[in-house]
Amino acid sequence: IFSSVMSFASMPVTGYNQALVPVVSYNFGSGDDGRVTEAFRFSAALELCYTLLVSLVSISIPGVIISLFTSDPVLTGFAIPYLKYFVAGYSVFGLQCAAQNAFLGLGQARISMFFAVFRKVILLIPLVYILSSTPLGISGVFLAESVADSVSATVTFTTFLLRLESILRKGAPEAP
Repeated sequence: IFSSVMSFASMPVTGYNQALVPVVSYNFGSGDDGRVTEAFRFSAALELCYTLLVSLVSISIPGVIISLFTSDPVLTGFAIPYLKYFVAGYSVFGLQCAAQNAFLGLGQARISMFFAVFRKVILLIPLVYILSSTPLGISGVFLAESVADSVSATVTFTTFLLRLESILRKGAPEAP
């Protein structure tokens, strides 16, 4: 259920980021640093607002959200508290997506890939084991997703802001 909720919620973010990459890339290639920065800022703000809204709605009416994917009242009752844990970190996930895809548009595919791996492998997997071993138990499993999303979004977004000026100063590589 949670995977379906997140897949459904992430579709607009994915679509927007697929549009962001060529806009950043084109403007970076043409040397228009102002448009690169403007596109990134717009994207980050739009995606942050959207993911924050999705989180707030999911936390406010989790039963309604879960009932879109199951009619089983026992499963719905079981899932309600965990959905709140699961989506809390999604509120800042838009920042990660915007930064990660802007890195792609700037020709920084390795950095972008690192942050994708950072979120799911380096952070999430250990956090699931660590948090589920605490008194949180199964709640820790779902909370791990939010913690990984929050930490990863913060680190990715901050890294992007710190590296953007240097990348722009260096400029796009010459075409062969």
